[in-house]
Amino acid sequence: MDKPLAERRCERLILPEPGKKPGAEAREGWLEMQIVVDLTRCQGYAQCVFLAPEVFELHGEEALLYNPAVPDDQLDRVRQAAAACPVQAILLGEEVSAGAR
Repeated sequence: MDKPLAERRCERLILPEPGKKPGAEAREGWLEMQIVVDLTRCQGYAQCVFLAPEVFELHGEEALLYNPAVPDDQLDRVRQAAAACPVQAILLGEEVSAGAR
């Protein structure tokens, strides 16, 4: 995958290297909606992987790769994935901003 990914394990988060964000030309067709997986809530049920496989990917048994910047054609799937999360660990858009306060 050539999209920015964050690797999530239950005990830690590994973010992409600083400065490795795609340029404006690579982000065409992308909205500025951001997602965050709350590591204090996520239990690795991976419902998000089934509902939005272009954004979430299971890597091994306990690691979840996800793209924090959501492509515009995946917005509905990501919203469904967030709603289906049994522990509500996926924060979207304004929820991300509000959670940072």
